[in-house]
Amino acid sequence: MIRNGVKKRRSGHTYTSESGTGGYQGCCDSGFGHLLALSLNELGFRVYATVLDTKNTGSQELTKKCRFSQQMVVLKMDVTDDDQVRQVFVKVSEDLSVNGVVLWAVVNNAGYMMSSPVEWGTLHSSFEHIFKVNVFGVVRVTRVFLPLIKQAKGRVINTASVLALFAIPTFSAYCMTKASVLRFSDSLRKEMANFGVKVSTIMPGGFASTGLFTGILSLMDRTWAETEESVKRSYGQKYFDGWKRGQQKSLDSSSGLSGNNSYIVVNDIIDAIISDEPQNNYMPIEGFMFRYITFVNAYLPDSVANILQGLLSRRK
Repeated sequence: MIRNGVKKRRSGHTYTSESGTGGYQGCCDSGFGHLLALSLNELGFRVYATVLDTKNTGSQELTKKCRFSQQMVVLKMDVTDDDQVRQVFVKVSEDLSVNGVVLWAVVNNAGYMMSSPVEWGTLHSSFEHIFKVNVFGVVRVTRVFLPLIKQAKGRVINTASVLALFAIPTFSAYCMTKASVLRFSDSLRKEMANFGVKVSTIMPGGFASTGLFTGILSLMDRTWAETEESVKRSYGQKYFDGWKRGQQKSLDSSSGLSGNNSYIVVNDIIDAIISDEPQNNYMPIEGFMFRYITFVNAYLPDSVANILQGLLSRRK
C-alpha cells in the first residue's frame, strides 16, 4: 500500500499497532482519504476514519482491505454538522483512553468541488455550500480536536489545492475556499508553535482518481438549470454546451491533463504526519494541465499568464 519509499520511522521509533499513537482523518469514503486511511493502518497507526455513510462500498472496504482490522475505526461524520463532529470527538476520546494511546494527527481531507461562471446557479449552490464544507468544516473539526492534538504535541494537516495560490476561470468559489484553508493553516501554525504542534498544508494539483471531478460533471446541468433566465440568455446555450465539453475533456482521466497517481498526494500527507521536520506546504502535482497552469500563474507575469491561459482555454 505504501508507494515510493515513504519512511516508516520517526525519531528511531517504528509506528506499529503498539506504538501508542492514533490518527484521525476524514473524509475516507473515497479518493485521497480512502488511500490514506489504509496506508496509515499499514504503518501501524490506529486510524479513526470518518465517512458520510458507513454502509457505502468505500466505507466497508476500509475494514475489509486494511492490514490491521482492529486498528481501523470507521465513524460516521458530516463536517458541516456540529453535533456529529462533537459526537465523534467523544467517541475518539473514549477509545483513546481505553487503548492507552494519544491522538497524534488530524487530517482534514473532506472537500467539495464545483465549476461554473460566477453568475451561474444560486448563491447557496455556487458559493455558500462549498464554503460550509471546504472552509468551515476544516475550522470546525480543527477547533474540536485541537485539545487532543495539543496534548500529544502532534500534527494538523489540512488539504487545500494548488488553486489556493492563483485563480482560474469558472473555479472562483473553489479557489476562494482553498485560499482560505491555506491562510487558516498559516495562522494556526504560528498559534500552535508554543504548544509543539506542527501544521502542514497539502496543495495537490488535479487528480481525476479522487472523485471530485465526477462531482463537477454531475453538477453542470443542475447549475445551468438554476441560473436566472436573463443570465442564461446573455451566455447562450451554445456557450454552455462548449463549456461543458471543455470541462469533460479537461477532467477526463485518460486525457493526460490531470493526475492519476493519488499516492503522490498520500505520500506527502504521510510525510507531514511522521517526519521530524514536516514542510509547511506540500505541492504534489501530476498531469499536463495542472503543471502548465501552476507554472504559468506562479512564475510568469500576469500579462503573459493571461495570454497563455487563453491558449489553454482554446485548447480545451
